[in-house]
Amino acid sequence: MKVSIYLKAGVLIIGASILAILMVAAFQFGLQKSAENHISQKAQALAVLKSFWVRAMALPGINTGPANSTKRLVIIFDANCPMCAHQWEALQPYLSELRIHWVPIAFIAPSSARLGGSLLAASNPAAALAYNEEHYDFQTETGGYLPPTHFPARYVAEVRNNTDSAVIKKNVSGTPSIAFELVPGKEYLFRAGMLTAKQLPKVIPLLGGSTVFQH
Repeated sequence: MKVSIYLKAGVLIIGASILAILMVAAFQFGLQKSAENHISQKAQALAVLKSFWVRAMALPGINTGPANSTKRLVIIFDANCPMCAHQWEALQPYLSELRIHWVPIAFIAPSSARLGGSLLAASNPAAALAYNEEHYDFQTETGGYLPPTHFPARYVAEVRNNTDSAVIKKNVSGTPSIAFELVPGKEYLFRAGMLTAKQLPKVIPLLGGSTVFQH
């Protein structure tokens, strides 16, 4: 089952109708839309979104931001991805308040697995990630971090395993892809594509709240 929850006019499509966004999810999940079972559909959609979050969080990755933050994201990225570098730049004003689990996959180029693995293997993975994104070469479309000549092969294998994992193969078709924790343990959303600098101020306040979806 695959779901994409998009942004429209700079805000998540949850303002006018919570049911509408869940119906989008339900439709993509192959669920039947009807007035009689919309509550069941909503519960199923939320369950699938939560499952994606839990499984993505369990994948090897790099954590940035305060560990105790209630505002949390999972970002699926490729170390050679130009839009991921743009996403990093757009997130700069919020990195000190967001807890982000960055999951490296290999979509863009053959070198992505090794580059992503070198970030995981770094003595300070968060610093290596920051350097990679902040020194991204948009002409060659390559990350800015220079992998060492030798580092444990298991880190490259972790990136390849991330890429081939069921949760990624079934739900992610490009990078960045972003999962949002709206209400810890309960309510989640997923978006294919980056969040722009204009969209982020509308999204950040929704994270880590007490409720977004009305039951």
